[in-house]
Amino acid sequence: MPTTRRARAGRPVFIDTSVLLAAIYEPHEQHVRSRRVVARLAPQQGCCALHSLAECFAVLTRMPGPTPAPADVRAALGLVRESFTTIPLTATDYDVVLADLAARRLVGGLVYDALILRCAAQVGAEIIYTWNERHFRRVAPELADRIRAPE
Repeated sequence: MPTTRRARAGRPVFIDTSVLLAAIYEPHEQHVRSRRVVARLAPQQGCCALHSLAECFAVLTRMPGPTPAPADVRAALGLVRESFTTIPLTATDYDVVLADLAARRLVGGLVYDALILRCAAQVGAEIIYTWNERHFRRVAPELADRIRAPE
């Protein structure tokens, strides 16, 4: 089991799409734990992939059961943009990630995890929170000690 530690104030903490989504969507089974992690971050300490905002919008506006209105989802993601640093990727970043995955024969949905981890590595994130720890560690074993589920 990974050791529990908090990020030092000012050090980047990266939040994966899975955690952002759960923090925003109250009916999500991991809402409380995800929300707790997001809420305790110092201003501008939290980072996420810019692509994660689109991914959250896509998922949240098509949830089974109580689906939030698109305008409400956009407003929630606007709050994320105000308090988080969003990390974009360049075409070169995509090329590097795809070349690495191809060389290691990693396929399928792992590409999305790899792109998110590329963003986290770019900011030197001290902690990377995700609900997909196993996949993230498979894609980036060199970051394994930083990858953890919200406490």
